[in-house]
Amino acid sequence: MQPDGTIETVSGDWNGTGSTKAEFSSTSQVVLNVPAYPGVTEIQPGSYIFMDSHYNKIGGKTDQGNAFTDFGNSLSVLTTVISRAVGINPAAAAGRAAAPGGRAGGGRASADPRPVVGRAVVDAGIKSLSNDESAPEPLNMSGVTYGGSGDEYGALSFREQAAADKIRVGDKVQVTPGHCDTTVNLYNVYFGVRKGIVEHVWPIEGRGRTD
Repeated sequence: MQPDGTIETVSGDWNGTGSTKAEFSSTSQVVLNVPAYPGVTEIQPGSYIFMDSHYNKIGGKTDQGNAFTDFGNSLSVLTTVISRAVGINPAAAAGRAAAPGGRAGGGRASADPRPVVGRAVVDAGIKSLSNDESAPEPLNMSGVTYGGSGDEYGALSFREQAAADKIRVGDKVQVTPGHCDTTVNLYNVYFGVRKGIVEHVWPIEGRGRTD
């Protein structure tokens, strides 16, 4: 607001996917003549730059109920497989997320790192991957679900034998967070990676801040 009371900027803090914003602004220019949002001069879509497994499930404007594919997932947590057992998990094969010890996923679980048929354990639990909105998902891996995370460990459950056969102890697995905002808040830096090469290390200056 200017000293004379003139308001030059009306900002909309619409985060999410940013898809609805594209309806009235395909450029960075201000928009003044949109009937649905009269007077809005600035938009601030945020989370679409990362996406997460929760946003993946919301569906696009024309394909409600299907996967949202307008933007890819750029944010992931790099985990390491610390134990593995051969086979597929019956619960996962039936479409249910399996938790450590064979329990159905959901709620807080006490992760057991010992090998269980159809499961691999990774070194990333709820201290590394926020699951307050949706369960995290292995990135670019079919036939595998993440679930049953404890504080320090998480479980990969295999629905398909081919997926189970590929996993080995020591393998690195990228996992997409269930909620990008609260996962970012757990870390000190971003590692900017292109074609397998770390090109940048960016500090997360807002970590832990509520002001």
